[in-house]
Amino acid sequence: MSKLIVRDAEPRDVKTVHQLIRALADDHGEIDVVKVTVSQIEDALFGDNPKFGVLLAESDGETAGFLSYMWRFSTWSGTEYLHVDDLFVNAQFRSKGVGEALMLEARKRCLSADGKFMRWEVQKDNDRGIRFYERLGAKVKIMGVCRWE
Repeated sequence: MSKLIVRDAEPRDVKTVHQLIRALADDHGEIDVVKVTVSQIEDALFGDNPKFGVLLAESDGETAGFLSYMWRFSTWSGTEYLHVDDLFVNAQFRSKGVGEALMLEARKRCLSADGKFMRWEVQKDNDRGIRFYERLGAKVKIMGVCRWE
Protein backbone atom coordinates (compact mmCIF):
# COMPACT_ATOMS: atom_id res chain seq x y z
CA MET A 1 0.00 0.00 0.00
CA SER A 2 1.33 3.41 -0.92
CA LYS A 3 0.90 6.58 1.08
CA LEU A 4 -2.39 6.80 2.89
CA ILE A 5 -4.30 10.07 2.80
CA VAL A 6 -7.04 10.93 5.30
CA ARG A 7 -9.21 13.88 4.32
CA ASP A 8 -12.64 15.39 4.83
CA ALA A 9 -15.36 14.19 2.52
CA GLU A 10 -16.31 16.72 -0.12
CA PRO A 11 -19.57 17.11 -2.03
CA ARG A 12 -18.13 15.03 -4.88
CA ASP A 13 -17.76 12.11 -2.41
CA VAL A 14 -21.41 11.73 -1.44
CA LYS A 15 -22.01 8.61 -3.58
CA THR A 16 -18.83 7.05 -2.19
CA VAL A 17 -19.96 7.76 1.37
CA HIS A 18 -23.30 6.11 0.59
CA GLN A 19 -21.52 3.05 -0.83
CA LEU A 20 -19.31 2.83 2.27
CA ILE A 21 -22.30 3.04 4.61
CA ARG A 22 -23.93 0.20 2.66
CA ALA A 23 -20.70 -1.83 2.70
CA LEU A 24 -20.47 -1.47 6.48
CA ALA A 25 -24.08 -2.56 6.92
CA ASP A 26 -23.54 -5.48 4.56
CA ASP A 27 -20.44 -6.48 6.55
CA HIS A 28 -22.69 -6.67 9.62
CA GLY A 29 -25.41 -8.57 7.78
CA GLU A 30 -27.78 -5.62 8.06
CA ILE A 31 -27.90 -4.16 4.56
CA ASP A 32 -31.71 -4.16 4.69
CA VAL A 33 -31.58 -1.64 7.55
CA VAL A 34 -29.94 1.06 5.41
CA LYS A 35 -32.64 3.43 4.17
CA VAL A 36 -30.61 6.64 3.79
CA THR A 37 -30.41 8.04 0.27
CA VAL A 38 -27.57 9.82 -1.48
CA SER A 39 -29.50 13.10 -1.37
CA GLN A 40 -30.15 12.72 2.37
CA ILE A 41 -26.44 12.20 2.95
CA GLU A 42 -25.62 15.21 0.81
CA ASP A 43 -27.99 17.42 2.79
CA ALA A 44 -26.84 16.05 6.17
CA LEU A 45 -23.17 16.55 5.29
CA PHE A 46 -23.22 19.75 3.25
CA GLY A 47 -26.61 21.40 3.71
CA ASP A 48 -27.41 24.53 5.69
CA ASN A 49 -27.36 22.63 8.98
CA PRO A 50 -24.73 19.83 8.75
CA LYS A 51 -25.55 16.85 10.97
CA PHE A 52 -22.30 14.89 10.77
CA GLY A 53 -18.82 14.76 9.27
CA VAL A 54 -16.93 12.12 7.34
CA LEU A 55 -13.23 11.39 7.07
CA LEU A 56 -12.17 9.36 4.04
CA ALA A 57 -9.00 7.31 3.80
CA GLU A 58 -7.50 6.87 0.34
CA SER A 59 -4.59 4.91 -1.06
CA ASP A 60 -3.53 5.45 -4.69
CA GLY A 61 -6.83 7.19 -5.36
CA GLU A 62 -8.82 4.20 -4.10
CA THR A 63 -11.11 4.58 -1.12
CA ALA A 64 -9.76 2.49 1.74
CA GLY A 65 -12.27 3.35 4.45
CA PHE A 66 -14.22 6.01 6.29
CA LEU A 67 -15.10 7.35 9.70
CA SER A 68 -18.29 9.28 10.41
CA TYR A 69 -18.66 11.49 13.45
CA MET A 70 -20.80 14.12 15.11
CA TRP A 71 -20.40 16.52 17.98
CA ARG A 72 -22.47 15.89 21.08
CA PHE A 73 -22.84 17.41 24.52
CA SER A 74 -22.12 15.35 27.63
CA THR A 75 -24.57 16.00 30.43
CA TRP A 76 -22.09 14.41 32.84
CA SER A 77 -18.99 16.42 31.98
CA GLY A 78 -20.74 19.54 30.71
CA THR A 79 -18.54 19.55 27.61
CA GLU A 80 -18.75 18.70 23.95
CA TYR A 81 -17.24 15.49 22.71
CA LEU A 82 -16.70 13.80 19.37
CA HIS A 83 -18.92 10.76 18.85
CA VAL A 84 -17.65 8.30 16.24
CA ASP A 85 -20.68 6.77 14.60
CA ASP A 86 -19.08 4.49 12.00
CA LEU A 87 -15.59 3.23 11.30
CA PHE A 88 -15.19 0.97 8.28
CA VAL A 89 -12.20 -0.26 6.31
CA ASN A 90 -12.64 -2.06 3.00
CA ALA A 91 -11.52 -5.69 3.25
CA GLN A 92 -8.45 -5.35 1.02
CA PHE A 93 -7.11 -2.54 3.23
CA ARG A 94 -7.61 -4.14 6.64
CA SER A 95 -4.59 -4.63 8.92
CA LYS A 96 -2.70 -1.94 7.00
CA GLY A 97 -3.11 0.99 9.38
CA VAL A 98 -6.19 2.52 7.76
CA GLY A 99 -8.46 2.26 10.82
CA GLU A 100 -5.72 3.63 13.04
CA ALA A 101 -5.10 6.56 10.70
CA LEU A 102 -8.81 7.41 10.68
CA MET A 103 -9.11 7.19 14.46
CA LEU A 104 -5.96 9.27 15.03
CA GLU A 105 -7.19 11.97 12.65
CA ALA A 106 -10.54 12.04 14.47
CA ARG A 107 -8.70 12.36 17.78
CA LYS A 108 -6.58 15.19 16.41
CA ARG A 109 -9.70 17.05 15.29
CA CYS A 110 -11.40 16.46 18.61
CA LEU A 111 -8.48 17.92 20.51
CA SER A 112 -8.04 20.88 18.14
CA ALA A 113 -11.73 21.77 18.59
CA ASP A 114 -11.40 21.61 22.39
CA GLY A 115 -13.40 18.40 22.56
CA LYS A 116 -12.73 16.74 25.90
CA PHE A 117 -13.07 13.13 24.76
CA MET A 118 -14.18 10.77 22.01
CA ARG A 119 -16.80 8.10 22.39
CA TRP A 120 -17.99 5.23 20.20
CA GLU A 121 -19.51 1.78 20.38
CA VAL A 122 -18.15 -1.62 19.44
CA GLN A 123 -20.14 -4.83 19.25
CA LYS A 124 -19.42 -7.01 22.27
CA ASP A 125 -18.53 -9.99 20.07
CA ASN A 126 -16.13 -7.95 17.90
CA ASP A 127 -12.96 -9.25 19.56
CA ARG A 128 -10.73 -7.95 16.78
CA GLY A 129 -12.23 -4.47 17.04
CA ILE A 130 -11.95 -4.47 20.84
CA ARG A 131 -8.26 -5.43 20.63
CA PHE A 132 -7.73 -2.70 18.03
CA TYR A 133 -9.28 0.00 20.22
CA GLU A 134 -7.40 -1.19 23.31
CA ARG A 135 -4.15 -1.11 21.34
CA LEU A 136 -4.91 2.53 20.54
CA GLY A 137 -5.28 3.18 24.27
CA ALA A 138 -9.08 3.27 24.49
CA LYS A 139 -10.86 2.02 27.56
CA VAL A 140 -13.49 -0.42 26.33
CA LYS A 141 -16.60 -0.62 28.44
CA ILE A 142 -19.01 -3.27 27.22
CA MET A 143 -22.57 -1.97 27.25
CA GLY A 144 -25.71 -2.94 25.42
CA VAL A 145 -27.10 -0.78 22.66
CA CYS A 146 -30.85 -0.33 22.77
CA ARG A 147 -33.05 0.65 19.87
CA TRP A 148 -36.74 1.43 19.91
CA GLU A 149 -38.66 1.84 16.68
